Amino acid sequence: MLPWARGRVWDLTFERASCAVPLDMTLPLDSNFDLSRLRERLHGYPDQNLISNLLEGIRFEADVELQTVLVPHLISLPMGFASVRNELYRLQTLGWYRFFDGLPFWPIYINGQGATSRKMEDRYRRTTECGGPRRPTFDGSGLRALSLNEASRVRHMPIWYQLRFDPPWQKYLQERALDVPLEWGMPSQRPPELKPTLKGVMRDLSILLAAARHLDEPLYVFGDDAKDYFNQLAIASEDWWKLGVVFLHAEEVGAPRSAHERLFFVSERRLGFGARPSSNIAQRFSEALLHFLRQDMDAAEAGVPVDVRPSAAYWRAARASIHRQEPAEHLAQSRLYIAHMYTDDPIFAVVGVQRAIRLLKAWMRLVTELRMIMAIEEKRHLGTWVPWLGVLLLAGLGMVLIPKAKLLRTVERVDELLTNGMPFQDYRSLVGLLEHLRCIYGAQRSAMYGLYAPHGSLRVRLEGPAALIRPNGFQTEQLQRHRKLLMSTGGAPVTAALRRGDGAAAPPFAVKFVVSADAATDSAPPGIGGFCHGLYWYAPIQEEWLLYLHITVLELLATGLGAIILAPTTAMPP
Repeated sequence: MLPWARGRVWDLTFERASCAVPLDMTLPLDSNFDLSRLRERLHGYPDQNLISNLLEGIRFEADVELQTVLVPHLISLPMGFASVRNELYRLQTLGWYRFFDGLPFWPIYINGQGATSRKMEDRYRRTTECGGPRRPTFDGSGLRALSLNEASRVRHMPIWYQLRFDPPWQKYLQERALDVPLEWGMPSQRPPELKPTLKGVMRDLSILLAAARHLDEPLYVFGDDAKDYFNQLAIASEDWWKLGVVFLHAEEVGAPRSAHERLFFVSERRLGFGARPSSNIAQRFSEALLHFLRQDMDAAEAGVPVDVRPSAAYWRAARASIHRQEPAEHLAQSRLYIAHMYTDDPIFAVVGVQRAIRLLKAWMRLVTELRMIMAIEEKRHLGTWVPWLGVLLLAGLGMVLIPKAKLLRTVERVDELLTNGMPFQDYRSLVGLLEHLRCIYGAQRSAMYGLYAPHGSLRVRLEGPAALIRPNGFQTEQLQRHRKLLMSTGGAPVTAALRRGDGAAAPPFAVKFVVSADAATDSAPPGIGGFCHGLYWYAPIQEEWLLYLHITVLELLATGLGAIILAPTTAMPP
């Protein structure tokens, strides 16, 4: 490359010119949100970094060198190849991704793709490998190529940043703390994401349930779901060159053509899975949405006449006696509703019929005015109980239950890990699930000790999400401890979250599993099988054997085989 062309990113999309031009870092944001309304609602919001990301585009703050980095696809891609390709097609149809016959930018990061299985679906979830290159990789000049995730985690001063001296650029470096060499290599600063916990929701439900019983009013819960939540957040044009993908068109798998026709290149223009800042930014956006909702709901509550019943006056006095420093905290203590949101999964609880209607209206008005894209109606829930993050919140009864199908799948995954090991991406998911559920089955915090060791291991950093994790002796004991508690406690009262001390034992809810078995001789082919809360088995029977095996014999065999096959998973601990 000629000297005059170096030190900049070249736009080869030909979307704004008929030739290669420097990438315009200031292009207007192409968002499905009502940005003007969002700007109004965000006025005065304390998270200024989030405001910039929402109104001007997502920036990963990954300061990388001007290098073309080609990251190979993950070994998980083959099992979900068609699903990943279909997802790329879908996002391109929505206008969120752009397809090109050649490289859209130079230099560019071409990130690998992977696939993660979904429960009870043949469709796979697409993931992007933003952690590559995993091993130290250098260009011809000896300059190391950082992964996007590593660059977003540390303060790195690229060579090309040091070639500009204009005042606006120097001010930008100061704001990013990149103007001080002693800061280079230090962890980067990003506002924290505060995700709600199941224990926190149980605590809040305990308080609202007490209020509902004291006021003699019903307690309702409801949940909603946003569609393509990450993808609704548009990326700033300055980061487009960091998010590229190369893939094969559908017809190329069985009918290869010439090299220049086989591949297509993708420019991602929306946030996706795999980048380290994605979850952080999405969760902070969720907190902003709840901030708007509480503002609207508090205003609606202020317009309602004060409840003059003695029970209501007593409740208000009791909540007012809780000492808090800030006025906002006093207001929070007096609310008869809660709102939490784990990324794209909100959960709401509210005391009283009319108050529930006000909360529903406030939420629907908010997502409508911001033009958020919500999931189908079947994913919405309203009543005295709702599913949330894999558990059942029976608010009216004051209980939280683990569905038996989820309980058995979790136990099965623990057994798989203990027997064969599992890839780190699955291990991380399992440990997160155990952390999520342990407040139900009463596991102390010490039960998680040692299970997070692989998360920061050198092996995972080098091999990525496909690194095989095999638990050591101590980790095996910890996992067996979780398995025993899971199988002996399928639920807990919400008041278990109020017990003093972490992980206080909850009164056990007896777990009973229903196992069924059957035989069929008039099917094609004949066979026997069984089912137990999402787990199933099946064995075909050769037709010539039916002369010697009556249907009652086959049913007896199915019952016996079912007991043998499902015993390892459903066996209760001693």
